[in-house]
Amino acid sequence: FAGGPDAPRPKFLLYRPRPPLLRVSNYSLSELPYHFLALTAALEVAVALGRRLVLPDTFDCRLLPVWRPYRMAETFKPNEQERCTFDYFADAEGFVKRFGHMLVEAGFARSEYFRSLSTSPGNLSTHL
Repeated sequence: FAGGPDAPRPKFLLYRPRPPLLRVSNYSLSELPYHFLALTAALEVAVALGRRLVLPDTFDCRLLPVWRPYRMAETFKPNEQERCTFDYFADAEGFVKRFGHMLVEAGFARSEYFRSLSTSPGNLSTHL
């Protein structure tokens, strides 16, 4: 984000994926593909709008295949159990190498700088 005082301010896309409307059980593995589908769709929208995607930290950690064998419930506080990033579930290296210039890590949304940016919700149809 280097640039002088006349450089355009960076633009970001922050999205909050919603869980699927239909659930078979509370911890259905069907939620995991939904999260990845929402992530890739949000990346496409960010690229189309010329924005950088702020990665979500809303993946349900309890969907991890190693959740029970590694007894992760003992290390994750209850308020942390639904705040995993996608790299808990996938090898992020290849994804970041390919799309890193269009991504911002999830923690950035909690930074003072990000909170100081103006927000203006917009209708996507006016931008596409």
